[in-house]
Amino acid sequence: MKNIVLALSLSVLVLLGHQSAHTELIDFKIHQLYQAPRSMSSGGTFSNIDDYNAVFYNPAMLARLKEGQLNFGIQAAGMPDILTLQKEITDANAATDKEQSLNDLLERNYGNHFGIRTALLSAFWVRPGWGIGIVPVDLSVNTSIHRQGGPQLNVSAYSDTTIVYGYAKNFLEDTLSVGASAKAVYRGYVGKDLIALDLINNTEFFRPQEAREGMTFDIDLGSSYSPDIPDDGFFSFLQYARPTFSVVGRNLVDYGFTTNMKLYNQLTSGNPPKLGRVFDVGTKWDLPDLWIFKTRFMFDVRDMGHRYWTFTKGMHTGFELDWQVFSWWKGRWAVGLGQGYFSFGLGAQLSWFRLDASTYAEEVGTTDAKKENRFYMVRLNLDF
Repeated sequence: MKNIVLALSLSVLVLLGHQSAHTELIDFKIHQLYQAPRSMSSGGTFSNIDDYNAVFYNPAMLARLKEGQLNFGIQAAGMPDILTLQKEITDANAATDKEQSLNDLLERNYGNHFGIRTALLSAFWVRPGWGIGIVPVDLSVNTSIHRQGGPQLNVSAYSDTTIVYGYAKNFLEDTLSVGASAKAVYRGYVGKDLIALDLINNTEFFRPQEAREGMTFDIDLGSSYSPDIPDDGFFSFLQYARPTFSVVGRNLVDYGFTTNMKLYNQLTSGNPPKLGRVFDVGTKWDLPDLWIFKTRFMFDVRDMGHRYWTFTKGMHTGFELDWQVFSWWKGRWAVGLGQGYFSFGLGAQLSWFRLDASTYAEEVGTTDAKKENRFYMVRLNLDF
């Protein structure tokens, strides 16, 4: 509990601390509106998502749900080093020469990245053909330390509230699924650079006029195709690795957050960063069942069209192994390679209680200078 409090304290510090510069932030990360442990465990793939998360990842898969699902969850992801950074800032503030100590701290951590992300409570209700999801608060804080005329703590923070509804239908004797989702997102955003003076005693603890906020509406379109496999002929071998091909366009309208309800900032503020129109293509291969296990392999190319897209950031590969002893006792293991980095995760469900955990990494560097952000994610669920 103490570690959680320390991490959240740092989040408050970087969200509400004093802004010292108005330069454009150095942040090459591809920010996702929603992240699920299942996807991140398998390298960030989307073509395997066939549960309640489909309403965010690929609405077409809602048409392939076998039964309804009601899920409530609390989710958190973070980097352990963020706790160390928070402690070092506290210790530096206790030193005799605070400014010099904080400058030395920033110098020592030059080039390092830190992050934390929490979804306090999310709710999903899906049925075959449709689904709805509500994420009241999804807080994402990313910090990095750069040297632009002097050591600076670069901060990029998002607070998103999202409501999404998806609908899907099968065609061509259930081989083709097509779906769409409509979503409303209210975003608060803070982007700033902090120097050592800004961190001394945290004197400016609340600056609501720094927030940029707004609401937007957008749509996603998705399709998945699973071809019929003949019993004879050249393609009959695909019975042992049945493929599904998926294409998704996300945030297709992408007109920006133009409706400001002034929930964070009562003064006039700029617009937060747009959602970003991107396209995903992927394929899933269902392998033969083995006893209580079901296995599948995925290869996806994601986020094409994003301003920071690179070949490395777009590549996602994963492998899943589902197991089920009884309908009320089941789980999943997964490994993957996403954005060039290893991922691993597991899920276990006993009756209504479910635990999902994963570790994954994001590429936050440039094409010439790669940089890994390693996260650890946990989701506690009630799943009906």
